[in-house]
Amino acid sequence: GALDRSFEDVVRIASDGRGSVVADGIETMACCWNVNAWRSLRRGRRRTHEKNMPARRERRIARRVDAGAADGIQADSQDKQSKYPHLNLDFQPELTKLEVFVANAVSVVSSAVIGTIFFLSRSRGKSASGTVGTALSLAFEVLVCAIVFVAARKMTAGLFIEKKESEIMLPPEHLGDPDSLFRDVDGLKVHFKRTVQAGTVPDKVLCCLHGFGANTFSWEAVQNKMSAETKGEVLAMDMPGFGLTERPKELKKYSMGCSGQLAMGLMDLEEQEGTLQKNAKRVLIGHSLGCAAVAAAALADPSRIGALVLVNPAIVATGGAKRKVFSILTKPLVLLQLFTGLIMNSLTALLTPFVLPFLRSLVRSKTFWRRGLQSAWARPELLTDDTIDGYRRSKLARGWDKGLWKFCRAKLLPASELGGAKENISGPQGSQWQFWEAFNTYMSSALKAQRSQAEELASIVEMQQMPVLIVHGREDKLVPASNSKRLSTMLMGSEYVELHPCGHVPQEEMPDQFVNIVAAFLRRVLP
Repeated sequence: GALDRSFEDVVRIASDGRGSVVADGIETMACCWNVNAWRSLRRGRRRTHEKNMPARRERRIARRVDAGAADGIQADSQDKQSKYPHLNLDFQPELTKLEVFVANAVSVVSSAVIGTIFFLSRSRGKSASGTVGTALSLAFEVLVCAIVFVAARKMTAGLFIEKKESEIMLPPEHLGDPDSLFRDVDGLKVHFKRTVQAGTVPDKVLCCLHGFGANTFSWEAVQNKMSAETKGEVLAMDMPGFGLTERPKELKKYSMGCSGQLAMGLMDLEEQEGTLQKNAKRVLIGHSLGCAAVAAAALADPSRIGALVLVNPAIVATGGAKRKVFSILTKPLVLLQLFTGLIMNSLTALLTPFVLPFLRSLVRSKTFWRRGLQSAWARPELLTDDTIDGYRRSKLARGWDKGLWKFCRAKLLPASELGGAKENISGPQGSQWQFWEAFNTYMSSALKAQRSQAEELASIVEMQQMPVLIVHGREDKLVPASNSKRLSTMLMGSEYVELHPCGHVPQEEMPDQFVNIVAAFLRRVLP
């Protein structure tokens, strides 16, 4: 029938007497036997549809862009220059025809070899297992050959892609901004940015530590204004495993304690060079996971810290009571945790060749970064391409994938606290003694660790009367604001401020309000 054609069109087509038309005022039905006429009508509709396709597609894309679609589709007219035009952030590796041929040839040869092995083993066996058994065996062999074919092609193509990606990787020093600084701190080359008012030697320094997956760019929107409002020097540092800081080999250097020590060491160097006054007041500011490094620094050397600012802290606020652990079972449980960690450490090391290509393929797309950041922002429509590029720039640093994987291993495995002593067993003379010394240190610290980091921090804050400010976004989907409220009640004398509408990154979503809150707090506690 003619579904959306007018009644006159149907009558015109069926007017040759070989069709009939019935109209009841509501529904039109046409029965026409002129096949050629109906085909012409359908071709005309198809041409009209194809003609309107570009306009429909443009309207659809415009609606998705205006709505802030998560898939990152941009209108063709929005050709904005990237924040880093000299970097190939949108690199998508493509295989040449020769590389595709080689990958297919390797997969065919691999599956043929497996098929030949199955055939020879079956012919030598000469076991009459029946028709059903033979069919099942043949199906299993075909399945194995297909799996080998796909796996061989994926692996071969992956080698070509990895080679192409390695060619665009750059040393971290070549990826820095004009105001980027690199300094050797405790044997590690640390990337940081410094902001200080011209012609001043401040009596206070603020060191900012970012969260998971971020870098110094996370503080770019507030660093200059914070320095002006607080009349102090503001440092933003990349923690090991992120940004442009060197990726060390030892797992222990990816721990939160090491990041806290690097922050304190960086402030020591700034004081030695004369950019700060002697015995300048120190303020540690942490965001999300960076708050754990700030807390570790406060626990290690609380007397040298003037105040703490915790922004959406990823510190689990457990109950204030001590954990009840039976003294008889404490040592066996710690030993079990230790050796389980050593086993898991070895297993995760074996998974490294498979995890690294997955990480590289994951961060290759800009859509991945856009969706991740949109989940952290309360108002994702305010997220700009410059912000996304600021986060994903570090994916071009050599060894970024290995550093991120080592950071995850160090965070998850308790055996990393041995400081790499496991690798020293087969080392030079004296390594056996180093291993057992590190083992005893680990055992003693583990036996004493009857309280969480939040409880330890609460004890230090109460003992040192340390000022603490907690800032949290009410609409945070990653770390709930309720956790920060509990943490505020645990930290005696701490101040809690909740921003709205704000998500996981207040310093980026509401920079002016964030700076005003921090500056007012520091004027009260560090006059």
